[in-house]
Amino acid sequence: AEVAEAKETIGAALSVGESVPGATGAAVADAARVAFESGVALTCLIGAVLLTTAAVGVGIVLGREARSGVRAS
Repeated sequence: AEVAEAKETIGAALSVGESVPGATGAAVADAARVAFESGVALTCLIGAVLLTTAAVGVGIVLGREARSGVRAS
């Protein structure tokens, strides 16, 4: 039951890591932290790429409108 819970949330994984004695518990807690941090990093990277793509798209559209003198309504 603890293993299934540990796979669901970072809090549960850290709790299981603290309840398991010795190096095994420390390894579980470390693995949970690393997995969480890598997930956050990937999410931030995806967000940055999407934001940059949107900014470039807006810049292109506004640049075309400025050059043509057409205003979006």
